[in-house]
Amino acid sequence: MLLAMYIGNVNSTLKKHWSDHVLTGANDLPALDGASFLFCPAGPEGSWGKTFQGPVGGRLPKTKSFSKSKMIRSALLIAVVGILLAVIPRKLSSVKPITSNILDELSPKKCKGMNVVITGSTAGVGFEAGKVLDKCGANLIVTGRSIKRAERAASKFKNAIGLALDLTDESSIVKFAKDAKKHFTKIDSLVLNAGLNYGYEYTGPFLVDWKGGKVDFMISANHIGHFLLVNLLQDVLEASKSRLVVVSSVSHFLGTKEGVLREEEWAKPVAPDGQAASASKGFEYYGDSKLMNVVMGKYIQKNWEDVSVVVCTPGFVATSIGNADRDSSFKPLAYIPLTRSAESGGNVLAYSVFVDHALAEDKILKPYWIWRGASVLFKSYTPYFINFVQEIFLQKFSPDDTVYAFRTSDESQDKAVQDGVWKWSKKVVGL
Repeated sequence: MLLAMYIGNVNSTLKKHWSDHVLTGANDLPALDGASFLFCPAGPEGSWGKTFQGPVGGRLPKTKSFSKSKMIRSALLIAVVGILLAVIPRKLSSVKPITSNILDELSPKKCKGMNVVITGSTAGVGFEAGKVLDKCGANLIVTGRSIKRAERAASKFKNAIGLALDLTDESSIVKFAKDAKKHFTKIDSLVLNAGLNYGYEYTGPFLVDWKGGKVDFMISANHIGHFLLVNLLQDVLEASKSRLVVVSSVSHFLGTKEGVLREEEWAKPVAPDGQAASASKGFEYYGDSKLMNVVMGKYIQKNWEDVSVVVCTPGFVATSIGNADRDSSFKPLAYIPLTRSAESGGNVLAYSVFVDHALAEDKILKPYWIWRGASVLFKSYTPYFINFVQEIFLQKFSPDDTVYAFRTSDESQDKAVQDGVWKWSKKVVGL
C-alpha cells in the first residue's frame, strides 16, 4: 500500500532512465545478488501494473497457496497491522540481535589468509561481501558468468582471482570446480550467493538440459547449479572444515512441500518460448527455489563431516537488478527508500562466514527483526506477513549493522522434504 503510493511518485523519474537500461535476452538476464525477491520496472512506457515483477504485482496463480481471495484478505489484514507495527516495532519485539555491529566482528585476526569463494560476486551484495573480506585479509575467488566481468571485479581486490561460472551450464560448473581446487587446495568458506528471477522481457529458453533430464531455468540457476557445485567440492570442503554460507530469502517461507517436490512440473517450460513468464508464476517458483536452498543446506549440515552451514538473506536491497548493463551505475531499486544498500546486504554475507554456528543453527540470518507473534496472529498467512510487511516495510526500522536469527520455515525442517529434494537433485545432475 505505502510502496504502491511511492512507486507512483518515482515512476516518472524511472521512465527517463529506462529507455537506455532494458533487460534483453537470455544472456543478459541479471542475477539477483542475494536472494530477496526484488522488483523490476515495467519498461520505457512506465506501466507498472501489467508486468511488475514483485509480490504485489501480476496475476495471482490459481493454486491453493496463492489463491486470489486469500491474497486479497491477507493483503488488507497485513497492511493495517503492518502500519501499526511500523509505529512501535521495537516495543513489540523482544527478539534481540545476535550482533549490533557487524564490522567490529570482522577483524583481520579472523580472516587474514582465509580462502573464500563467492558465487555471483561481480556486483551487488556478493561484490560488497568480497570488499569486506578482502579488506580484512582474505583471499578470494570472484565468479560471474562472464570471465571478463569476473576478472574486472577481482582486479579491484588485493588478493583475488576471477573465474567464469554459469550455474545453468554443467560443463562450466565442472570446469570451475576443477579450477577452484587448483587455486585453493583449502577452501575456508564457500558462499552460495548467485541467483536470479525471470525478468519481464525474458522469453526463454525456460528449460536447461542436465544428465537426468530437463529442469526449469530458474530452478536450475538458483538450486541445481549450486547443488552440483557443492557436491563436486565436497572433498575439499570437508577436508577444510569449511563454512558453507547459503544465501536464501524470507521468500522461502512461501515455498511448500508440494511445490519443491513437483518433479514433473520442473521439467515443463513455465511459458512457451517467445513469451514471458507471468510475474506470479515467477514469484511462486522463486519461493520454491529458495526453500530448496535452505533444505539443501540442512541436509549437508546433517550428513557431511566437518562442514558448518549458515543460511542468510541480505534483506530487500538496492542492486543493479533490472538493468541489462551490469556495469552501469543505474540501480532501479535505489529509487525505493524502503530498500537497504547493497553494502548493508554484503555485510550480512561476510558476517555469516564467521558467526558462531550455535547462533545460526536451524535459523536464517537477516538484517532485521521478525515479529514472533505473527505466527500466532496470522497463522497460515504468516508467510505473506513476513515477506510483504516485515521485509518490505519494516526492515528499515532495524539499524544497518544489526543481524537477527530467526527459525527457518516448518517445511524446511521436514526431513521428508530435505531427503526428497536431495534425491531428486542427485538424479538431475547424475550423481
